[in-house]
Amino acid sequence: MLNNQDKQRKFSFKSGISSKMRNGFSLIELLVVIAIISLMTGVVAVNMNKNKGVNEVEIAALQVVAQLRALQNDSINGKSIDGVMMCQFEFNFNIGDKKYTNTVRDCALNNEVDSAAVEMYLSAKKDNGTVSFVESSPGLQFYFTAPRGDVSSDGYIKLASGTDVYYVCINKMGNIFAQKTACS
Repeated sequence: MLNNQDKQRKFSFKSGISSKMRNGFSLIELLVVIAIISLMTGVVAVNMNKNKGVNEVEIAALQVVAQLRALQNDSINGKSIDGVMMCQFEFNFNIGDKKYTNTVRDCALNNEVDSAAVEMYLSAKKDNGTVSFVESSPGLQFYFTAPRGDVSSDGYIKLASGTDVYYVCINKMGNIFAQKTACS
């Protein structure tokens, strides 16, 4: 027979819980938590990887838009190099390339200024990047002329990485923007 002290030791009347209850988690509880965390991590990783190509193309398109706007701005502001006024600011590229060049022309001599030519890549990975120029209309060059920043022509530049595509649209009014759908 149990005396009163043994009964109190074995069962606590206040909480209704055995005083010899163990602290911590069981192995099954830990395994369930680990399974849930690994499942959530997998879902996040798949979603991040799925949009990677789209993000790279979008970033490259926005980079091209920024470069075209900078060239347009330089032509409007009458940029000069070594005291010589520049009259044409060009954006040049080739289909299939992952890089482009910006060049400027001297107004007086109408020749390219070598010191101002800048070569840039569509990706921080340079030639190892996945984004490239796929198509363009009307040609492989857009330029802006001083002093009003007039653009050479309406057109677009199509960038792609696999099946992910972005368009850079340029119109005669001077609007330059990027979008997922073809330019109208």
